[in-house]
Amino acid sequence: PKDIPSRRIYEKYDALLISAPSRAPRGLFLPGYQAGWSIQKATEFVLNNKNSALVTGPIHKKRLNAGGFRYSGHTDFLSDLCGRTPVTMMLANQTLRVSLVTTHIRLGDVPTKVTSKKITDTIL
Repeated sequence: PKDIPSRRIYEKYDALLISAPSRAPRGLFLPGYQAGWSIQKATEFVLNNKNSALVTGPIHKKRLNAGGFRYSGHTDFLSDLCGRTPVTMMLANQTLRVSLVTTHIRLGDVPTKVTSKKITDTIL
């Protein structure tokens, strides 16, 4: 079926598997530290052309913070790792791609954060 990629498609891509640190620096929550370390390392590999793409999955924001990484999610973390490059959060599947104008902000802040310029920048 069209919506289920064949196994052959996945065989085209190489995955790089590495072990995360087994200990966190003193006072930091190990699982959160490992999550942040993994995002840093994966970004480093892409920036150094060791990998051509980065795919993320859900992270627990409070645990990430407890691991020493003070970010509200992947979007601002990746922006920082890439030198504060403007970024857009995109959700995608086989039929639809949605880019968000804002990142992880309180719902009450959305009306003041959605501007014509931000909408244009997101689309372009």
